[in-house]
Amino acid sequence: MLGFVLTAIPSLTGPECVGSLLTLDPPINLRAYDQYENWFDTNSSMRLAQSGVYKGVNDIKEYVSFAFPGSPYIASRGTFRTDSGFVSFDAETRTCVVMTKVITSL
Repeated sequence: MLGFVLTAIPSLTGPECVGSLLTLDPPINLRAYDQYENWFDTNSSMRLAQSGVYKGVNDIKEYVSFAFPGSPYIASRGTFRTDSGFVSFDAETRTCVVMTKVITSL
């Protein structure tokens, strides 16, 4: 199982944070590496239970490109289930946490 948490700078409220993720144009597609600068910045982070925190555009891109098919390290991958949801919003730090759990076979 691959589970990760992305943290991004949100709008003003929790609902606006989630809403802004849903209305991104183009929408977040972790395989669209050329769009990462539009979705992430130096404050963005990806936390993986298995390997720690990846912070900033380049670190997030490096990990994701390692984990998807097309990587020289992954021969094949099948996705069994994906669960996404809003975790928390901190108005003081303007931090939104959204979690996506992907259950795969590698």
